[in-house]
Amino acid sequence: PFGDGSAKELTNALMAAGLEEQMGERNCRVITKPIAFCEGDVDIVALPNEHFRLTFFIDFPQRLIGRQAYSLVVTPESFCEEIAFARTFCMKQEVDYLRAKGLIKGGSLDVALVVDDDRLVNESTALRAPDEFVRHKILDLLGDLYVLGRPIQGHVIASRSGHASHAQFVARLREEASPSERLF
Repeated sequence: PFGDGSAKELTNALMAAGLEEQMGERNCRVITKPIAFCEGDVDIVALPNEHFRLTFFIDFPQRLIGRQAYSLVVTPESFCEEIAFARTFCMKQEVDYLRAKGLIKGGSLDVALVVDDDRLVNESTALRAPDEFVRHKILDLLGDLYVLGRPIQGHVIASRSGHASHAQFVARLREEASPSERLF
């Protein structure tokens, strides 16, 4: 991550530059039937829906995070207001392990929230929302879904997933989701 570990700075720069409507056709992947990916305790499913909706459930043993859920219809406005600010996070034991291996030498507490059970190691920072962790997971999922190369029309529901399982789910979507003739 760059900046503060969120998409806020990049989003603000893009919005300041302004949006311009394009005249070209914009097709989407339409979810016409349930498409599921299940592996271990990870579940991801796409269901038909008239909008692009994302729902995410997380369940971490760290008390600061715990169980969280968030759902939204993804629009430029909802992304800017509800998701872009959410920073990436990791656990203190992960940072300790990587440092012991001589990795992340250039890492700092400025680019991620570091969680140690019931507190943030980043003492000078506060959560931007009580559910910032699950909102960042939605940000991750959204970015991973855009590897499809086109928007989705459907509802994607993810539980306890991450980048690796998202990549496997995207491969399944490529095989099973219908390319659309419908234009935005």
